[in-house]
Amino acid sequence: MNVWAAIRGDGKVIFKILDGKQDGKKYIKMLEEKFVEMDMENSFLHQDGAKHHWSAYATSWINDNWKDRWIGLKSPRLSWPPLSMDLTPMDFSFWNYMKRKVAALEPTTTEELETSINLAMNSIDINKIINMCKGVKRRCQLCIKQNGGRFEVGDEE
Repeated sequence: MNVWAAIRGDGKVIFKILDGKQDGKKYIKMLEEKFVEMDMENSFLHQDGAKHHWSAYATSWINDNWKDRWIGLKSPRLSWPPLSMDLTPMDFSFWNYMKRKVAALEPTTTEELETSINLAMNSIDINKIINMCKGVKRRCQLCIKQNGGRFEVGDEE
């Protein structure tokens, strides 16, 4: 089971629980379904290095639909290094927070896990999301100060 999530410009989290092995075509189908919940005019798509995110099929579709508003491997705007530090709120804060919330519910079956994920995702406070997003500037400044080297930051939930 995989969970895909995004933070919209208004701070709302949208997500989808994905079953089975993922590939570029399944990934794009999921993005097409989620586009109705996204504000594409005022958004950027930032992808990590998951193989299905940068398959030829996915890259072509994303280039056609997101133009220069996406960041990731093979992006025409900004190619995100595959082993880069976690500068985005999804990576440095959101997923750790969600893992703790879901684990606290102590699911023991796949069905309970899915229910716990849904409960945790739907209960997240918008102010928490806004605070997570505010950490991006600070992390980028620290990264620049270290010339791209490693740096330590406190827990930012």
